[in-house]
Amino acid sequence: MNIPQLRGVIVTNGDRFGVSQLHQIRGRLAREGGDGWFWVYLPNPVGHKTMERLQAVVSTCEGFDLSRLDMSIRGAGDLSAQGNRQHGASDNLIYNRSVPSGLLDEMFEHLAVLT
Repeated sequence: MNIPQLRGVIVTNGDRFGVSQLHQIRGRLAREGGDGWFWVYLPNPVGHKTMERLQAVVSTCEGFDLSRLDMSIRGAGDLSAQGNRQHGASDNLIYNRSVPSGLLDEMFEHLAVLT
C-alpha cells in the first residue's frame, strides 16, 4: 500500500500489534520524502514485556535489527517440523539442538560480514 502524502499515523492499542506489523505501518509514512510521524496510543497499562517490544520498535528503523530484538525478547519459538508455538523459548532451535543466544549473535555477525 502506498499513500504518497501520508505524513502521520496513530496506532490505537499498539500493544495488540506485532513488532513486524508496527514496523510495516511505520514504513508507509513519507514514502516520497519529507517528515513522517508515527504514534502508538496505549489507552490501558501494558506489561513490562509488551513495553519492551514497543521500545524495540522505537529504538530502530532497521527491519533485521528489529527482528533480532524481537527474538531476544519473545524467543524464537518452536521451529521443528512438529512445532506449533510461534514464539517463546525453544530447546530445539536448530536440528533439535539448543543454541545459546550468544552463539546466535555470533552467527549473525558472521553473516553480516559475508553480505
